Amino acid sequence: MLHRVFGFGDLTAGQVMLPRTEMSALSVKATLAEALDQVTRAPHSWLPISREGLDDIVGFFHAKDLSPALAGSAADFNVLDHMQEALAVPETMKADDLLTEMRRRGTHHVIVIDERGGTAGLVTFDGLMERIIGGISDEGAREVRRSPCSPTARRSSTDWP
Repeated sequence: MLHRVFGFGDLTAGQVMLPRTEMSALSVKATLAEALDQVTRAPHSWLPISREGLDDIVGFFHAKDLSPALAGSAADFNVLDHMQEALAVPETMKADDLLTEMRRRGTHHVIVIDERGGTAGLVTFDGLMERIIGGISDEGAREVRRSPCSPTARRSSTDWP
């Protein structure tokens, strides 16, 4: 872990980002049904919001924002009403500076911009922490628990009666 901590300062946003090719975005024109469908298929609890494709990300949409929307009228749903502002940073920004900026602004997601002004990818706070401390799971992920009697089970003090 110490190697990861000390090496973290040498990394850039471009090296720690989720690449554009692995991104999907929710359109600002999405209906409630489209937002619900896309959120349920997404690997994370949030999605970037775009106007005209991945080069025009305007914010982020969190799955928890669907709960109040589902209680209301589908016709009144507007993605922009639930948007969290997107911070954009250059690919060359140092990862430790990026982490400091994310903490200062209280944001968990950042769009990484390439030298031509297009979207190169995105960085998440969880992704940065994973680079430092190792693998962590998303807040919606569930760990499969093995029986304590399984020959491959990892035992802890809570596994025993």
